[in-house]
Amino acid sequence: MSLLDAKLNAYTLISVAFVQPASGSNVIVNVDSSAWMPVGLAVFCENGGAYLVVERTSDDTVKLKNTGASGNAAPGATIPVGSLMAAGSATPGSGGFIVTGTPALGDVPTWDGSQWITAGRSALAITAFAAVNPVVETGATVVNPAFTAAENFAPTSLLLTNNANGESKDVHTTPTSMASSQSYTSSTPGHVDTFTLTGNAPGSPTATRTATQTRGQRNYAGVVAIGASFATLVGSATVNALDVDGSFAFTLTDDGTHQLGFGRPARFGAATLKDANTGFGVSITLVSSASFTNASGFAEAYNYYKVDAPVNGTLSGVVS
Repeated sequence: MSLLDAKLNAYTLISVAFVQPASGSNVIVNVDSSAWMPVGLAVFCENGGAYLVVERTSDDTVKLKNTGASGNAAPGATIPVGSLMAAGSATPGSGGFIVTGTPALGDVPTWDGSQWITAGRSALAITAFAAVNPVVETGATVVNPAFTAAENFAPTSLLLTNNANGESKDVHTTPTSMASSQSYTSSTPGHVDTFTLTGNAPGSPTATRTATQTRGQRNYAGVVAIGASFATLVGSATVNALDVDGSFAFTLTDDGTHQLGFGRPARFGAATLKDANTGFGVSITLVSSASFTNASGFAEAYNYYKVDAPVNGTLSGVVS
């Protein structure tokens, strides 16, 4: 029965590194599957070269004979885990490789002399990658930040790295949900930690995508008694929004007997307020500017504003 009749793909991956034998000598090789390997089959192994199947010793091991073909790895060289092995033979004079399987099966790779090419399948793509919490409070220690991701098919290797430390974490077993094993702290507003997801699969170029986690501060808005302090506003705020540029929206309701107010970091400069429904500006007054310490112990100056006119009803505002 042919490989096509058996519905078997004519390739596998090396599961345990092996040492290249001398030309004409045999070696037992651990693979993901040897089910497609009849005795006498010519195979080509990435990083190793051309071999002949001597015996299929089990479902996941095979005895191979080093053909000593030009371009084969030198005897004693280590052939690493993850090397791709496929049915085929070297093409004379080209250094290339032709796979004897059929592209109709969807995942049959070919060696073009410099890289593996997979027929019947698109290149690996990381279509989404994002931090679960893309904005975190300045001064906070973030332990094991989590991420979500998506790929167009399962990669055989997937590494999570970052620009903050030397972490390189293998996450290929959880390709759509992963977490860093590190902790991150910064007391610099706007500081950005960049995380990179790098994927590989047989027959595909390397795929990468980045995600960021940025240090922000909270903006506050609420309804308080007339003349109340900023601390009172923070303690009873209806809006407690974490962002990176001081722009935010709120919806507040009052009966006209209280004060509507909001506060944001003073480094963003003078604030303006617009009615989200009409687009018209709303008159505001700077009540105070003073240092405020957040829950993570980071202190900076905040500006506290009040809405000048009493609001009897609902105000949907946009601060910029």
